[in-house]
Amino acid sequence: MTAWDAISNVVTVIAASVAALLAVACAWPDSERRRRPIRDHTRRAQIPWPAHWSCELPGRPLTLAEAHRAMQIHREHDCARKHIAMAMLIAEGRITPDSSRHHRQWA
Repeated sequence: MTAWDAISNVVTVIAASVAALLAVACAWPDSERRRRPIRDHTRRAQIPWPAHWSCELPGRPLTLAEAHRAMQIHREHDCARKHIAMAMLIAEGRITPDSSRHHRQWA
């Protein structure tokens, strides 16, 4: 037996072992702990849309943290919630409007 025959026999045995393990793994029944729970897609409809994502006027005065977050969320567009947040942050002294720019009156 040559070295080439010995190497090919070892590779053949390893390949056959891997194939046997894959066959057993595919045929093995899933245990209960490995099964994924069935998702209830109706539950998604019950989650309310976050109010701070809305562009409508808030139902109550915003806190400083809420005003900062509203400015971050609504920075790309001009809406009522952004105007209220900007006016509140100006009144609290957290933002000073740039006097060199022409801008809308916030308060």
